Amino acid sequence: MRNLLRYIICLLCGLQFSVLSAQKFSVQATIDSTFLFIGEQTALTFEVDQSADERINIPLFSDTIISGLELVERLKVDTTQIENNRIKVKHSFLLTSFDTALYYIPPFAFSSVGGDTVESNPLSLKVFTVDIQTDSADFQIADIKPIYAPPFNWKKFFLILLYVLLGVLASYGIYRLVLLYLKKNSDILKEPEVVIPAHVTALEGLDRIKQEKIWQQGEYKVYYTELTDVVRTYISKRYDVNAMESTSDETLSLLKNFDVDRNAISLLKSMFQLADLVKFAKWNPLPDECSKSLSEAYSFVEKTMVIEEITLDENSESLDKKEKK
Repeated sequence: MRNLLRYIICLLCGLQFSVLSAQKFSVQATIDSTFLFIGEQTALTFEVDQSADERINIPLFSDTIISGLELVERLKVDTTQIENNRIKVKHSFLLTSFDTALYYIPPFAFSSVGGDTVESNPLSLKVFTVDIQTDSADFQIADIKPIYAPPFNWKKFFLILLYVLLGVLASYGIYRLVLLYLKKNSDILKEPEVVIPAHVTALEGLDRIKQEKIWQQGEYKVYYTELTDVVRTYISKRYDVNAMESTSDETLSLLKNFDVDRNAISLLKSMFQLADLVKFAKWNPLPDECSKSLSEAYSFVEKTMVIEEITLDENSESLDKKEKK
């Protein structure tokens, strides 16, 4: 009987020794402060005593440790060498709470790759409210923490700057292409210039003089000055000569270089002679003579004006100018 009891005791000691030898790591949970005011923060630390070559899996926490205790930040892991093959690894978490309560922090399971599992010790945390005297004259609402300015995002800044520069370059490129296109197609886009024929302008001027009837008011010099200016302007455009700066005789000499109807030159000469007498010799013409000079001007323009006719052939479009005889 006594030998049997010794055998059982030895067996239990062997089992306890094998369990202790199989447990290669331990976990100790600590908290910096066991009581807080609402909004304050404290650090929860799990200190793992393990061998240096052992890999320990710690619990995964999301936004909360338990309901009511919010996870603010996971702090940097701290590793300390104990002895040749032993280290201590500290896993710390920054906690806060916004509800008044006594919180129970249960044990958390830590496991090794070899299959061993160890639980941390339980903890408790008391969160107190702040007594606010709202009826006090010094009462003032303030933030729990100062306003936190996020760090400047240089990567995003340069990315936006790059997009802006690319947009500017693309706009400039489109602008240059449009200018190049307009330059090459300027003849197509340009509106055709309307050229009023010389005889049209001359006849309009003669019609105006006819309606004004300045000679009937005794303004003979003004009348003949306007009449000869209209005719000289017509000759300058029609034959491309400087009739405005030429005398009457010089103008008639210039027309001899062109195929001008003799009757037209005679009419022009008659009008110029009477006009020179009025303008330079202070001659007072008769009303019939003034009307005759206007008729001579009309006849000269009508006999020498160019009528434009459009003729089409099979291959091209041509514009023929013919002189009315």
